[in-house]
Amino acid sequence: VFWVDASGFNGKIVSLTESKTALLWSSVESEQKRLIGADDKENGANNMAKVRQIYDWQSKYPAFKWCADLGEGWYLPAIEELKRFTLDNTVRNAINPTLATKGGTKIPDIGMPNYWYWSSTESNHKYEGMFCAWGVLMNLDFTGSSNKGSLYYVRAFSAFGNKSQPATT
Repeated sequence: VFWVDASGFNGKIVSLTESKTALLWSSVESEQKRLIGADDKENGANNMAKVRQIYDWQSKYPAFKWCADLGEGWYLPAIEELKRFTLDNTVRNAINPTLATKGGTKIPDIGMPNYWYWSSTESNHKYEGMFCAWGVLMNLDFTGSSNKGSLYYVRAFSAFGNKSQPATT
């Protein structure tokens, strides 16, 4: 668990591991040349739902498939979720010891060279005729968009709780 809302009923968890190798956001050129509506910057589960509507999405979207293969409810995080998790020193420093204790893969420190994480959020920017998606570059404490055919690492999130509970202040 790396985030819980003020009500204490809703939160987010991160997978113990990340992809062992870098993965493509999309593996099919025709999919890289179009926007699919995965534009939610705050909730990756919404973007995951958009991807799941595409015929044969498991073979076309490896980064999303890796997350889905972890089980029900796992998704590729949206860019704002990913930024809060990877670029916030307080969160990363609190989570890494737990990940290590549980046999998981630690989140790399800011400054790790050439270490990108994919988000599930598309960008309307194009590079060499292909649409891009947002990611986090750990070595520069930076977010940027890159061609969906680029190879980056993937970390999955899942949400829990009863969203109907009133928030407390």
